[in-house]
Amino acid sequence: MTPRSLAADPATCAQLEASVAEVRFRPGPLDADDLADALSGVDAVLAGLDRFDDTVFSRTPQLRVVARFGAGVDNVDLAAAARYGVAVTNTPGVNANAVAELTIALFFALARPILARVDAVRSGHWRATPGFELAGRTLGRIGLGAVGRRVATKAAALGCRVLASDPLVAEADARAAGAELAALEAVVAAADVLSLHAPLTAETRDLVDRRLLDAMKAGAALINTARGEPVVEADLFRALDDHRARTTRCSGVTT
Repeated sequence: MTPRSLAADPATCAQLEASVAEVRFRPGPLDADDLADALSGVDAVLAGLDRFDDTVFSRTPQLRVVARFGAGVDNVDLAAAARYGVAVTNTPGVNANAVAELTIALFFALARPILARVDAVRSGHWRATPGFELAGRTLGRIGLGAVGRRVATKAAALGCRVLASDPLVAEADARAAGAELAALEAVVAAADVLSLHAPLTAETRDLVDRRLLDAMKAGAALINTARGEPVVEADLFRALDDHRARTTRCSGVTT
């Protein structure tokens, strides 16, 4: 059984269908009850973002393999899988370059708000739009794994200074990717753009909280192409709301 997103790749679909007796494509993500129903009689599943917990495993006795279509396995209860004899695999690095390119695209979108200007032109309006160069800017990384290293290499090629915080990466490996390792506090304080590339773990959950957001420099930007859970949404909303309030006050003074 496989996520519907794979149906967009005919070659992969043909390989799957030639290798096993039956391939079922399903919508997703599904809640536990619908997922258990969809997995009835299934031996293996290529898992997307669905949550695999004890409820699912207890109702799918034939299931033997959950192969994550991605790097993270935080949506799979590994202890429950072990209890029911289900093997769990993942595909680390499979989409690392695609995510890195998306991150760089978001950097450019911050520097040059092209989409907003396209909408304005389509509405019949045109005015000069301020932007900034990425060259010479400090780009901070939280996480320097498969994605983070690729982002660092691409950003360094654009002339950026790249700072990274990752306790599992050696200094030599960071330098090879074009990054400097630094303490998390130093990275956050120096970054003009701070991007998240860390997996979801007990240590990274709620990492980007009020304290970290307050430590960012004025006018800095945050990009998250990792999981959502490392960011405390209420604290992020407060930080954005405070920024809007400060901007309004400043505008009131200058006008």
